Amino acid sequence: MIHFSVDDTIDIFKNLTYNNYQSCFEEPVLSFFKELSLKYGFKVSLYCFYEDDYGFNLSGCTEKYRDEFKGNSDWLKFGFHARNRKSDYSKCSRESFLKDIKEVYDSLKKIVSEEALTYNVRLGFGKGTEECIKVFKLHYPQFSILYGVDDERIEYHLTNEENNLLLENGNYYHKRTGITVKLSELRLEKQTSLKDYLNTMQKKESYAFFTHEVHLENKNVKESIIKLSAYTDGFII
Repeated sequence: MIHFSVDDTIDIFKNLTYNNYQSCFEEPVLSFFKELSLKYGFKVSLYCFYEDDYGFNLSGCTEKYRDEFKGNSDWLKFGFHARNRKSDYSKCSRESFLKDIKEVYDSLKKIVSEEALTYNVRLGFGKGTEECIKVFKLHYPQFSILYGVDDERIEYHLTNEENNLLLENGNYYHKRTGITVKLSELRLEKQTSLKDYLNTMQKKESYAFFTHEVHLENKNVKESIIKLSAYTDGFII
């Protein structure tokens, strides 16, 4: 089983707001994902920014497609990633972190519906203090999984010893927060051959693949997503 996600998601909301689509699946990225869902049973989680670099934010996004998103929430989910591309939650107060989370989820609830939300996410840069993770869990008890990044940096709030166990086992349950951190596979935009990568992966029950919204315009990344969809025996969200 494969968990697939897209970080830094914000531009699709701008496209939905500024284009007169009859359906949200006329938006190019969502159209691509819908096709894969119909053909392969593809499922995807989109981890969202609250704002971009040019003044657009989720509070200004159209709510026109809410019912359509709700109707496709079995395969298309939306969750928190960060306030913006500069957000660094390795040095953030509980109050500031909670404000960012609430602004994203309150906006997404209006845009895509409660049913289309996910609380198992990857935070920006794979960073978040233990206090931030605790306040996330306190206010959103559905939150149980943090997806990590694809290198050997220290993930989130883990100690060196805890992070080594994560690297060794692929996941680590952190008792103090009640959250499981899961390691991600090499991001698609860094791969030269997805086929070779898939053939060399260690056998385990599930894998977490990801990319970033900006790379969905890359032909090679899109082809890798198609190959991944055809390869797997199922997706999880």
